[in-house]
Amino acid sequence: MIALDDKKILLISIAVSMLALILGAIQLLGQWEYYEEGQGILLGIYAFGCFILFFALRFTKVSQIVASVALLGLILFYANVKFDWRKTYIDNAQNGNPFILEPYITQYPTLEENTFGFLWNEPQWVAFANTCVKPAIAGAPVEKVCRSNQSINDEFDINPTTLINTHYKKMQRTAQRIQDGDLKTKNAYQRCLMNKTCAIIPLLPVGVDAEKIDQQSTDHLKTRRMFWSLINDKEISPEICEYIDLCRGLRDIGVMPIIKPDPMLPQ
Repeated sequence: MIALDDKKILLISIAVSMLALILGAIQLLGQWEYYEEGQGILLGIYAFGCFILFFALRFTKVSQIVASVALLGLILFYANVKFDWRKTYIDNAQNGNPFILEPYITQYPTLEENTFGFLWNEPQWVAFANTCVKPAIAGAPVEKVCRSNQSINDEFDINPTTLINTHYKKMQRTAQRIQDGDLKTKNAYQRCLMNKTCAIIPLLPVGVDAEKIDQQSTDHLKTRRMFWSLINDKEISPEICEYIDLCRGLRDIGVMPIIKPDPMLPQ
């Protein structure tokens, strides 16, 4: 029969470890809307840490109790940092300030990819955006590392020419789908943008029927010219580069050698 003191220790061990598990789960699951890859693993490690805490308390191993509590605290801290990282990205997008490279990437980097990704040659999207892209688009001076395709590739593991050409091909596919009638409605186009199989392209204003525009007129000529450039041109035209923020910014700092559009042409 278990001694009374031993029973108390057992009950206290169960109560404390279960309380730690419940409180931790509430804190983690309460932020699950900002989940990013790896949070599930952290939740599993936290549960295992509570299991270790139970045995540490059960056998009154002070060093193990301290280590278990420290592990649980570290996991909660790290999980919260990950949640905050993702929350900032989502909140900025919802407030009309999306990540500037959002149209060109398949997914926003995780905290680990952003912080440690350089160790395994992961593209450093955020650093590239802050160091090169934002200043370039704003017409501000950029650091020396941003002034060539090779230096950008070496520093950030990103080939900007390949990035823009890949985006241009996606724009071409989008234009062709619209031309072929595959994307007949605004909702279909929006869904295609959301799943990142389409790209934003120059389109006529809502309510303007392309078939009713006189081909000899200058109505919406700039938009029409850019749309048909996507259909017909294999290479990025000056007008399309002007339309793509990233291309325009890199062109202006000499990374993309594309001639600027002729300002004398009808718009």
